[in-house]
Amino acid sequence: MKNIKIILSILITFCLASCNGQNKKNDFFYYEKNDDYFTRDIDINMDGFKDKVVSSKKNMGDDLIFFLGNEKSKYQFALKTYNFSEDGGFVIDDIKPLTNNSTNEVFYITTYFDGSGGAQRINYVAYEGNKWKLTRSVYITSDWRLDVNKEYYCDVKQNIALDDKKIREKLHPIPDEAVRDKVCKSKYKFGDTLGQFEENIKNSVNYTGIERYQELLLKFPINNSNILQYNNIAYYLYQKGAYNESILLIKEILKKDPNRIVAWFNLADLQWELGNKNEAKKSYQQYISLMKSQNKDLKKIPNRVYERSK
Repeated sequence: MKNIKIILSILITFCLASCNGQNKKNDFFYYEKNDDYFTRDIDINMDGFKDKVVSSKKNMGDDLIFFLGNEKSKYQFALKTYNFSEDGGFVIDDIKPLTNNSTNEVFYITTYFDGSGGAQRINYVAYEGNKWKLTRSVYITSDWRLDVNKEYYCDVKQNIALDDKKIREKLHPIPDEAVRDKVCKSKYKFGDTLGQFEENIKNSVNYTGIERYQELLLKFPINNSNILQYNNIAYYLYQKGAYNESILLIKEILKKDPNRIVAWFNLADLQWELGNKNEAKKSYQQYISLMKSQNKDLKKIPNRVYERSK
């Protein structure tokens, strides 16, 4: 009988300890003082009060816990779910609120691939019908084998409730490489300055694509201070056999400075190489005309220019 009482006492003690531990994990202050977690203040149920969004830190787990706030600044446990971290895959970066949003999306969770390649995934969470759901994931990636400076932005619909126990299995991955050009948007990286891009293209063979230079012109509009850099970039493209890309830049240079002699000469050569001989003829004639009007040394005009301008 005595042994039975001892066993019951141990079981009761164990149960109380276990229950208290579970209760602590439903208490915001358990996480606030725990170095394995970080917290963000976000109104996740759109009631006007800041709530507490708690997440495991990088490599410390994949917990995501919601505590709803009120006018008394008390926080009530609402949900424990998944922060989209993966062992050997994407890891948690940050959680941020969405503002001025026309949808019910209230915050997003940024994750990134903890390895080479620099892939990212932005997970958008909405609040609908008193529930939270993952609406979509935007995958951002590049292909270092083909073009490390071309990024794909793949907006993948998810529509998965955060309280779904099988959320991990239901998560839709990034589209296959074979279809990314069709289903994803692309964007190019240029560096912080046009000079940096000029240096990169000088030493690289993988800078083709008309869209790249259309974006470059939007990021760094041609002006008097960078027109020489653009001329150099067009020349490097010509050397690499990227004729269409070079022509695009030269034509933009000539819009800014129609009296730029060397640009007309380069444009004519490129047009000739592409078989556009009528256009090349006109460009050669313009080159000769500017050489004369600007009193340049006509002996420097190559013989091919006269032959092709007839």
